[in-house]
Amino acid sequence: MPPKRLIPAAVTRLINSPVVNGVMRPLARLVPGLGIVIHRGRKTGREFRTPVTMIVSGGRIVVPLAHGEGVNWVRNVLAVGVAEVEQLGKRRTISNPRVVDSSSAEQLPLVFRVASRGLRVFVADL
Repeated sequence: MPPKRLIPAAVTRLINSPVVNGVMRPLARLVPGLGIVIHRGRKTGREFRTPVTMIVSGGRIVVPLAHGEGVNWVRNVLAVGVAEVEQLGKRRTISNPRVVDSSSAEQLPLVFRVASRGLRVFVADL
């Protein structure tokens, strides 16, 4: 059974990536609860800046994977093992990226585990 997605792949490909990301990218650096993942393409080596919903909890960043764990930014960061994030005007390096079940991740705040029940989440150390 494929991993759970809240947002269908067609929406991600046709609307979210070209339209929503273009609008969100300037805002995500400055709005609490949002951030930018700065990563390199696995094949091209090109730098990408992907806006995401992100929280910082206990020296980690946590990103719910509403689009699923197969999206390019997740695959890129997992392949390299490091990336940078920008949130509230601060740019930091992340390491030890992994994808976990939100329900089994005790290090996540309870409210986050409940809100993202059934989803996988991206976690990395700051």
